[in-house]
Amino acid sequence: MKIHKKRKTSKYFHNSFSFTNNFLLIPYFFVFLNFQYTNNSIFYFFKMNKIPLFFRTLLLLFSIFFSFSFSSLSQNFNEKLLLDGVVPLYAYGLDTTGHWWAVTQPFQGKYRVIVDGEESSTYDDISPIKFSPNGINWCFFGNASNNIYLVDDSSDNLFEDATDFGEITFSPNGDYRAFSYFRAGIEVIHLPNRKIEVENRVGKLFIDNSGTRFALVGRRLDVFVLNVNGKESSTYDEIIPIGFWHTGEFIYAARNGFFWEVYQGDKSLGESYSKIVSYKINTFGTVLALLVRLNTGQNMSLLFSDEYREPIYGKTYDEVWGLALHPELPLIGYAAGDKYRDYVIQNSTEYYAPGAFSDPFYTHDGEELLFVGVGNFNPYISINGRNYDIFIGLTEETQVAKKPKHPTFAYSTRTTLLVHYYEKNEYYTGYMTDETSETIWNWRKGEYQTLGAIHDRLYLISCKL
Repeated sequence: MKIHKKRKTSKYFHNSFSFTNNFLLIPYFFVFLNFQYTNNSIFYFFKMNKIPLFFRTLLLLFSIFFSFSFSSLSQNFNEKLLLDGVVPLYAYGLDTTGHWWAVTQPFQGKYRVIVDGEESSTYDDISPIKFSPNGINWCFFGNASNNIYLVDDSSDNLFEDATDFGEITFSPNGDYRAFSYFRAGIEVIHLPNRKIEVENRVGKLFIDNSGTRFALVGRRLDVFVLNVNGKESSTYDEIIPIGFWHTGEFIYAARNGFFWEVYQGDKSLGESYSKIVSYKINTFGTVLALLVRLNTGQNMSLLFSDEYREPIYGKTYDEVWGLALHPELPLIGYAAGDKYRDYVIQNSTEYYAPGAFSDPFYTHDGEELLFVGVGNFNPYISINGRNYDIFIGLTEETQVAKKPKHPTFAYSTRTTLLVHYYEKNEYYTGYMTDETSETIWNWRKGEYQTLGAIHDRLYLISCKL
């Protein structure tokens, strides 16, 4: 959760600016001042500086033209008051599925959750809010006078035997939900089709897209076992659970001694490795991507898909990190480096990445792989291997959002939403606030969105494209 911090209140205005053309606004600015503060015509400034009439007129027309052209996108910005600030604002955020949420404190030590304007009861304590991957459902735990509730978008469910919160999880497609709570030292897990009780569970709880299978890791003294639908695996020194394959087998990595192997059910998927650097499986359980360290000390990528009879092995590098997986196709992106330079890789294609740069990521539909960085001279954004210099605002830590196949990206500054046309190097800003959440591209509504707070008032700032 993002904790609300009060800062000095800002002024509110829309602003637009072009780095390459901003000098054209300078004469118009002085014209505006002259028009406001003299009794003469708007040409007074140019006349006093003895600029020929032709150039005075030309500069004025250019200034007016560019100022109107820059402000045109500002008309696409909108700000909506979500909370009026009567109740203190404790935390807020914007989920990647487009839901906004806030936590208020109507009384000292009491919390109320608001999701898309729907208010919950007040609780002494709450868990983080969990949203389903498909954006349809959400829920959280609440504690009121030592009574544990599961609160979702339709009801508040009291569990009289519960003593503490457990976990909430959804299937990758978002259609099914599982949750758990503790009864003394026992964890009670409510699955879509049954209820089980376990002890010493560690890590994440998994359910498949049909809601009929579950997987979890349990500890037995100094070793671990994987439990899939009640059937336990052999014991291992360490287990990394990954997710369900579309055929029902569970994918995981396990280590005994110094070496790791990756398994699909009981079947090993290849050789052993000294480290599993990173891993991802897509929503449908049809593509698995791994970054691994070989026993030689080199690192590489692995890609598994039913479209290929054998896994696809990437080139070896000194380092690999920042794995990204296409939402549907067998395509991966990741960062890699050797002693000479760093790259971002898309399958077997290397994109040179100068300076410090972010982890690569795909747009929601997988159309573009992008990352941001700071090179030797300017910040830049890289989109499918093409770098665009961005003269202000970006660092390698900037969290950007991107509308696919559109020459814009957006991010949150400390005070507002900023939309950047990277081909023209022009940017536009929205409503100014004291602080903001991260920006998302809400593809369902076709707009960039962020939340902004002014004291205890909360606004949704958006730009429709």
